[in-house]
Amino acid sequence: RFISVQTNGFGGAGTRIFSTRKAIATAKRVLPDGSLQDAELHGTTTESFVNGFAVFSDLTLYNVGTFNLIFTSTEYGVSIRDEFRGTKVRANAFQTLSVLRHPGNATAAVSLSSQVQVELLD
Repeated sequence: RFISVQTNGFGGAGTRIFSTRKAIATAKRVLPDGSLQDAELHGTTTESFVNGFAVFSDLTLYNVGTFNLIFTSTEYGVSIRDEFRGTKVRANAFQTLSVLRHPGNATAAVSLSSQVQVELLD
Protein backbone atom coordinates (compact mmCIF):
# COMPACT_ATOMS: atom_id res chain seq x y z
CA ARG A 1 0.00 0.00 0.00
CA PHE A 2 2.83 2.37 -0.72
CA ILE A 3 2.62 5.17 -3.23
CA SER A 4 5.96 6.33 -4.62
CA VAL A 5 6.64 9.50 -6.53
CA GLN A 6 9.92 9.62 -8.42
CA THR A 7 11.69 12.68 -9.76
CA ASN A 8 13.67 12.63 -12.96
CA GLY A 9 17.31 13.64 -12.53
CA PHE A 10 18.49 16.78 -14.30
CA GLY A 11 21.93 17.34 -15.78
CA GLY A 12 23.04 13.73 -16.20
CA ALA A 13 22.86 10.26 -14.77
CA GLY A 14 21.99 10.26 -11.10
CA THR A 15 22.25 14.05 -10.68
CA ARG A 16 19.54 15.59 -8.54
CA ILE A 17 19.42 19.35 -8.67
CA PHE A 18 16.46 19.77 -6.31
CA SER A 19 17.66 17.53 -3.48
CA THR A 20 15.74 19.39 -0.74
CA ARG A 21 12.37 19.11 -2.47
CA LYS A 22 9.29 17.77 -0.70
CA ALA A 23 6.27 16.07 -2.25
CA ILE A 24 2.75 16.95 -1.13
CA ALA A 25 -0.23 14.62 -1.56
CA THR A 26 -3.81 15.87 -1.91
CA ALA A 27 -7.08 14.34 -3.08
CA LYS A 28 -10.17 15.45 -4.98
CA ARG A 29 -13.50 13.59 -5.04
CA VAL A 30 -14.95 13.10 -8.51
CA LEU A 31 -18.65 14.01 -8.32
CA PRO A 32 -21.31 12.36 -10.55
CA ASP A 33 -21.35 15.39 -12.87
CA GLY A 34 -17.56 15.11 -13.34
CA SER A 35 -16.71 18.15 -11.24
CA LEU A 36 -14.10 17.90 -8.47
CA GLN A 37 -14.47 18.56 -4.76
CA ASP A 38 -11.66 18.76 -2.18
CA ALA A 39 -11.39 15.51 -0.23
CA GLU A 40 -9.81 14.95 3.16
CA LEU A 41 -6.69 12.83 2.84
CA HIS A 42 -5.42 11.41 6.14
CA GLY A 43 -1.92 10.37 7.07
CA THR A 44 1.42 12.02 6.36
CA THR A 45 0.71 14.16 3.31
CA THR A 46 4.16 15.78 2.99
CA GLU A 47 7.26 13.64 2.46
CA SER A 48 10.89 14.43 1.63
CA PHE A 49 12.56 13.02 -1.45
CA VAL A 50 15.30 10.50 -0.68
CA ASN A 51 17.39 9.34 -3.64
CA GLY A 52 14.73 10.73 -5.96
CA PHE A 53 11.73 9.08 -4.25
CA ALA A 54 9.06 10.38 -1.90
CA VAL A 55 7.22 7.45 -0.30
CA PHE A 56 3.76 7.89 1.23
CA SER A 57 3.13 4.85 3.43
CA ASP A 58 0.05 5.83 5.44
CA LEU A 59 -2.35 7.75 3.18
CA THR A 60 -6.00 7.00 3.89
CA LEU A 61 -9.33 8.10 2.42
CA TYR A 62 -12.23 7.45 4.81
CA ASN A 63 -15.00 7.96 2.25
CA VAL A 64 -16.33 5.74 -0.52
CA GLY A 65 -16.24 7.11 -4.07
CA THR A 66 -13.95 7.98 -6.94
CA PHE A 67 -10.95 10.19 -6.22
CA ASN A 68 -8.05 11.81 -8.00
CA LEU A 69 -4.81 11.58 -6.01
CA ILE A 70 -2.54 14.54 -6.74
CA PHE A 71 1.18 14.76 -5.97
CA THR A 72 3.01 18.08 -6.27
CA SER A 73 6.46 19.40 -5.59
CA THR A 74 7.57 23.01 -5.90
CA GLU A 75 10.99 24.55 -5.41
CA TYR A 76 12.63 27.68 -6.80
CA GLY A 77 9.38 28.55 -8.56
CA VAL A 78 9.31 25.30 -10.55
CA SER A 79 6.27 23.09 -9.94
CA ILE A 80 5.95 19.40 -10.79
CA ARG A 81 2.55 17.71 -10.62
CA ASP A 82 1.34 14.17 -11.22
CA GLU A 83 -2.20 12.91 -10.84
CA PHE A 84 -3.73 9.45 -10.52
CA ARG A 85 -7.27 9.82 -11.85
CA GLY A 86 -10.25 7.64 -11.07
CA THR A 87 -8.93 5.90 -7.95
CA LYS A 88 -11.91 3.88 -6.65
CA VAL A 89 -12.44 3.60 -2.91
CA ARG A 90 -14.93 0.93 -1.88
CA ALA A 91 -16.39 0.13 1.52
CA ASN A 92 -13.97 -1.97 3.51
CA ALA A 93 -15.24 -5.54 3.71
CA PHE A 94 -14.02 -7.30 6.81
CA GLN A 95 -12.47 -10.72 6.27
CA THR A 96 -13.09 -12.18 9.72
CA LEU A 97 -15.51 -11.67 12.56
CA SER A 98 -14.53 -13.56 15.71
CA VAL A 99 -16.46 -13.77 18.96
CA LEU A 100 -13.82 -13.38 21.68
CA ARG A 101 -16.16 -13.55 24.66
CA HIS A 102 -19.49 -15.36 24.56
CA PRO A 103 -22.33 -14.40 26.87
CA GLY A 104 -22.95 -16.72 29.75
CA ASN A 105 -26.36 -17.95 30.85
CA ALA A 106 -28.79 -15.09 31.31
CA THR A 107 -32.06 -14.25 33.01
CA ALA A 108 -34.71 -12.29 31.11
CA ALA A 109 -34.62 -8.51 31.74
CA VAL A 110 -31.28 -8.77 33.59
CA SER A 111 -27.99 -7.50 32.15
CA LEU A 112 -25.63 -10.17 30.92
CA SER A 113 -23.00 -11.07 33.49
CA SER A 114 -20.44 -11.49 30.72
CA GLN A 115 -20.62 -8.92 27.89
CA VAL A 116 -20.11 -10.13 24.35
CA GLN A 117 -16.82 -9.08 22.77
CA VAL A 118 -16.17 -9.39 19.01
CA GLU A 119 -13.16 -8.65 16.80
CA LEU A 120 -13.26 -7.57 13.14
CA LEU A 121 -10.18 -8.15 10.97
CA ASP A 122 -9.57 -6.96 7.44
